[in-house]
Amino acid sequence: MYEFIRKLYRKSKRIISKIKLKMYTTKCWIMEYYSILKERKNYKNYKIGIEDKKLFKDFLKKYYGRKVSLKWHKLYASINGKFNVCYMPEVIYTKEIEPYFNKFNLSINFADKSVFQYFFKEVKQPIIIAINNSGIFVDKEKNLVTKEVLCDHLLKYKEFIIKTTVDTGAGRNVKLIKDINDVNKLYNILDEYKENYIIQEKIKQSECLSNIYPHSVNTIRVITYILDNQVKNLLPVLRMGINNSIADNWHFGGIAIGIDENGKLKKYGYNDKCE
Repeated sequence: MYEFIRKLYRKSKRIISKIKLKMYTTKCWIMEYYSILKERKNYKNYKIGIEDKKLFKDFLKKYYGRKVSLKWHKLYASINGKFNVCYMPEVIYTKEIEPYFNKFNLSINFADKSVFQYFFKEVKQPIIIAINNSGIFVDKEKNLVTKEVLCDHLLKYKEFIIKTTVDTGAGRNVKLIKDINDVNKLYNILDEYKENYIIQEKIKQSECLSNIYPHSVNTIRVITYILDNQVKNLLPVLRMGINNSIADNWHFGGIAIGIDENGKLKKYGYNDKCE
């Protein structure tokens, strides 16, 4: 009887995981089509020739086996003036490739920024001042502290970063707090974030990256994947803020600039509006 219940539990768990994954990929499909339709004004006048359409159709038939809209290729080509059948439609990347190379049921373990310090101990990270988990404060030594003690401690910092740790992304809810000498203002800031956030010392980036843009911590992002037991990487991009923004995130007003095989920045950078 026990063995039967255990098997039933495992089977139910697998079914639930598949349902969740299907819901996630369906959501991705809807959001990607919604996003590409929002960009229609940028590509509606771009015309793809008959030969390029045939190349696109043959390429998909050979490597994907299903029809995909030309909208993404039209958008990319309208930006740089070059049509290439190898462009990756976002709907394929988020709906097919990401779920294939990443276990969806494990992703929740990496969705909380407050646990990065445990998962990536060997990686240099921003210095933590304090963390709020479910309304409970702990300092960088993992000691419980009250909000009053924390705010008194924060007065010693000329500037610091505060950001949410869960249900976050795209540069949302990231703030640089500086030159505050009123403890009541600190109370208001913490009350605004309510719970589940992290307070860190501001990172001082390298002089090289700071010379490009000094107001955000500019980052080089590299997409890697494992294929045939080998780690492979795609061409990296430099992400940086603009217009005095403190966030480098593409969806928060920043731009992304491709880096070529020789480590040099490409000629143009783009924002999330493909400008």
